[in-house]
Amino acid sequence: MSEPRAAAGTGEDHHRPRFHLTAPVGWINDPVGALRRDGRYHLFYQHNPHGTQWARPHWGHVDSRDLVHWRHLPEALAPSVDGADADGCFSGSGVVTEEGAALLYTGVRGPVGPGQWQATCLATSRDPGLREWRKAVENPVTPPPPGLALTGFRDPFVWRAGDGWHQLVGSGLVGRGGALLHFRSPDLRRWEDLGPALVGEDEHVVGEWAGMMWECPSLLQGSDAAIALVSVHDGDTTTHHAIGIVGAFDGTTLRPERARRLDLGPDWYAPCVLDDDGRWLVWGWSQEARGPAGPARAGWSGTLTPARVLTVADGWPRLDPLPELGRLRQRRLCLDGATVDGSLRHENAGASLDVELTLVGEQEAAVLRVLASPDGEEATTVTIDRAAGRLELDRRRSSRAEDVSADVVTAPLVVPAGPLAVRVLVDRSIIEVFAGPQPLTARVYPVRPDSCGLELAAPTATMASLVVHTMGAGTSPP
Repeated sequence: MSEPRAAAGTGEDHHRPRFHLTAPVGWINDPVGALRRDGRYHLFYQHNPHGTQWARPHWGHVDSRDLVHWRHLPEALAPSVDGADADGCFSGSGVVTEEGAALLYTGVRGPVGPGQWQATCLATSRDPGLREWRKAVENPVTPPPPGLALTGFRDPFVWRAGDGWHQLVGSGLVGRGGALLHFRSPDLRRWEDLGPALVGEDEHVVGEWAGMMWECPSLLQGSDAAIALVSVHDGDTTTHHAIGIVGAFDGTTLRPERARRLDLGPDWYAPCVLDDDGRWLVWGWSQEARGPAGPARAGWSGTLTPARVLTVADGWPRLDPLPELGRLRQRRLCLDGATVDGSLRHENAGASLDVELTLVGEQEAAVLRVLASPDGEEATTVTIDRAAGRLELDRRRSSRAEDVSADVVTAPLVVPAGPLAVRVLVDRSIIEVFAGPQPLTARVYPVRPDSCGLELAAPTATMASLVVHTMGAGTSPP
């Protein structure tokens, strides 16, 4: 397959993120297939290279040595005419094998919706750079098990254990809720049905609403607990959010103990995981929060969040920023202060920033405005209120454009004893707020060229520290 090429002008679009990954051209959604081989990280993604709306997915491909600087490679997978994946190569996972690497993905036939034919397919590569992939002649290698009323069968997650290869497939049982279907294989081609590893009950799992269908499943196993990540779907066409389910895995089934949302924002979905020698990395898809006209003009749509570090803290899932992001820091802005006397302001901070704020006093609050125009016509406001236990992202004035989401997103703030560390990643049209175990991700679209200011406002004599860096690019302009 040829190298992907950018549409004319996409590199100059001031809404295209700098250190968040976008496709060179076209639509991007789920990150998939993350693996590490021969010192390089490989990440794939659902891709429509022919337009800026979802259609007939391919697998795009990037690789990196350091998790923050990525290069685009030729596409790994494309639908085959009259093949098991004739209408799309849906999401899945990647594994390193003795011969090279393998991708397990969902091949589909027929229109999207109830009744679409879905099954697991296999592609392998012996190429050291993983640029050439060959689909298995046996495809599909895992059809849906007979006798079950399923709401879907897609997005296989595969790992190796002492008794062979294991595969979880995202699904749902009609009338019960989401399900993780479990299979085992000696060779990635012949799969034995082990039955469901976990089934939701009445669209819930340990008290957390979990919908009718689970997409993009994954399972990570630690010394003290296992955690399954699933993306909640309504069984029809609507995506919702991702949840983490912590429990005990006996090799066959998962006994859930706790569950909660992984990200509290409106624009983060379909996490993809990698066990990086015991450090759990998680990428996610951040969809557009604007109408189709903007992406159509720009030639691209959607972005991926940089890897986050997943841990289980006090029995609950937690996501934190990737430490390697510090390598992209450039200029440090002169905004530091141990005490905030009303406000700190920089009218030309920039549109790609790494903001570190620490509130010292346990009753203190702060308001951070980013991507702000000098007159305040455009600004996105983040409010951290320790006393009320509230985190708020206000994007009602984020953009003068009329076809964008303009709302207030409110989330509970877990207040620790002692100082509260807040990290805000700003990248042109995406904001990630880390203020506790659950981030908040949202898309914003300022249109004024001078909407690049930053301000921290707080009650007089608030004890706080603020460090702001501009950020460089994570990929070369496509």
